Amino acid sequence: MSRTKLFKIILSYSLLFGQSVASAQGQQTALIVSGAPDSNGDRFSDLSEKMANSLKMRGWSVIVISGPIGTEDAFKSAIKQLSSQNSGEVLMYVNGNGSVPKDNDTSHYVRVGSGWDLDMSRIQKIANELTGKRPQVKTSVVDISCFSGITQNISKQNPKVCSISMSSGYYIGHVDSNALDNDFACSTFLNTLSNRRCGAPAP
Repeated sequence: MSRTKLFKIILSYSLLFGQSVASAQGQQTALIVSGAPDSNGDRFSDLSEKMANSLKMRGWSVIVISGPIGTEDAFKSAIKQLSSQNSGEVLMYVNGNGSVPKDNDTSHYVRVGSGWDLDMSRIQKIANELTGKRPQVKTSVVDISCFSGITQNISKQNPKVCSISMSSGYYIGHVDSNALDNDFACSTFLNTLSNRRCGAPAP
C-alpha cells in the first residue's frame, strides 16, 4: 500500500468520526506557509492556494506566506496578527521540502516562501504562547512536509495543541496531485482539528 493511499485512509477515518467544523464563537484564522519552488516547479504554492480557497469557503480568514513575497518578514508580521487573537481557532499549516531531523532534534526545518528555512520550533513556540496566554483559542498545527513526524512533539509536549503530520520523523512523504489539494482533505483536517481527535480537549 502506498503512503498516499494510507494517508487517504487515515483522512477518511478522521472524517467519519468528525462532527461540525464551525467554531461556535470567535474568529477562525489560518496561517498557510507554502513551500519554496523546487526542481518540480511551484507545486507547493498550488497546494496552498487550493487549501486556502477551501478554508475561505468555510468562513476562515487566511494568511498565505508564499512565493517571492513570502519572506521571513512577512511571516513575522503574520505571527503578530495571530498573537492578538482572543477567541475562536488558529490553524498553522506548513508544506514544503522538510529536512531530516538529527538524533537530538526536537523539530525540523522546512524550505518555504521565497526560499528561507522555517524552523518548526518557531511554530511550536507560537502555539505554546497562544495556549498559554489564551487557552480559549483552539490552536492546531498541520505539517505535510517530508520528515514531519517530529512535529508530533508539539502535541506530546503540549496536549492543548493539536498537530497532524504527513510522514514519520525519518521518512519522506509522497503526495500525488490529488491527495491533499482538494476540498475533501480540507474538510478532514478541519474535522480532526475541531473535534480534538489529537491532543487534549479544548478548555
